[in-house]
Amino acid sequence: MANRNWLTTVSGSRNRTELSRQIGGLSTRALSLPTVVAAIVGGILVSGAAQANSEYQVQGLGIPSGGTASAALAINGTGDAVGYAMVGGSSEGLLFSGGSYSITLSPGGTNWVNTAINDSGQIAGYGTDSSGNNTAFLVSGGNISNLGSLSGPLGNPVSQGFGIDSAGDVVGNSGTNAGTTHAFLNPAGGTMADLGTLGGSSSYAAGISANGQYIVGYSSTSQGQNHAFIYSTVSSATSDLGTLGGSASYAAAVNNSGHVAGYSLTLSGGDPHAFLYNGTTMEDLGDPNNLGSYATAINGSDAVVGYYAVAGGGTLAFVDSGGTMSALNSLLAANPGWNLEAATGINDSGDIVGYGTNPNGQTEAFELTPIPEPATLALLAAPGALMLLARRRRRA
Repeated sequence: MANRNWLTTVSGSRNRTELSRQIGGLSTRALSLPTVVAAIVGGILVSGAAQANSEYQVQGLGIPSGGTASAALAINGTGDAVGYAMVGGSSEGLLFSGGSYSITLSPGGTNWVNTAINDSGQIAGYGTDSSGNNTAFLVSGGNISNLGSLSGPLGNPVSQGFGIDSAGDVVGNSGTNAGTTHAFLNPAGGTMADLGTLGGSSSYAAGISANGQYIVGYSSTSQGQNHAFIYSTVSSATSDLGTLGGSASYAAAVNNSGHVAGYSLTLSGGDPHAFLYNGTTMEDLGDPNNLGSYATAINGSDAVVGYYAVAGGGTLAFVDSGGTMSALNSLLAANPGWNLEAATGINDSGDIVGYGTNPNGQTEAFELTPIPEPATLALLAAPGALMLLARRRRRA
């Protein structure tokens, strides 16, 4: 996953193919799938706010002065999000909080991208350091740490961070002394550990559950195919999740139940389909236009977000809950000129982040907030109404 240049093409040419390579934390080396999605790149809890068919309020998260584009890539349980912006021909890691953004720390170098954030505000990501190497990093307590690599100086000393759990453990991929790329787990305060492969030469970790029990990504097999995997930190065992009948699959995210979102080729061939793995079965979430669909994130209620391709080369962001896939554009309570192109993160409250085209025609990070259903508002109001009625009865 080293040496990606997708960020440099987001502005100007507005090449969504390149931007899509970031989503989900998978690798451009996996481009046996169409390049439009290279892999790098029920309801939500009723108490949290919304079902998948609820309406959302959209908010643009901003583009720094002098910048040409921004994108949000992940959101935590408190509603803070991370991503990046294109500024002066390179990328700057961004933290989106309270409806505004700030540029996070970087130890020199260029093309820094924040890819994941936990509820404590610790951030994982990657960038080019002052030595010119692509490196995974952790931002914690106002300090940034270069996580190094699995390789010595004579090997392939590059790495990228794509996921972080509540303890600050980071996952991603790294070059090895053998010149290959392997998934890693970097425990908080510890040393980067190689997670191995499914029998092939390479593997890539895309995400880790908040509780730290599950890591997902994809790996080459002994037959040379790329398959989604799930790794248990409890048993130290890696499981091949298989496919939807095709030759390849890619896992992008996992929740605390070990349920996985990603995408896979199907038996009929053609473009990949988004999937939800429920712990035993890989469920095909569909492909509305038969041009490819890609799941990028999942929350604790198994609500899945991602994007699917449309005619003409564009994409539309979607949310899927209970097997119903809906374009997020169609769920906006008011759409002042937004086109939501990719959803990249969802939390347990149902807040969704991603990127799209804003009313000014720029690529901008967005956050969607669910609008409570009228029935939910009535339920929330009911206790107060009952208390008022009880007071009146006591007074009588």
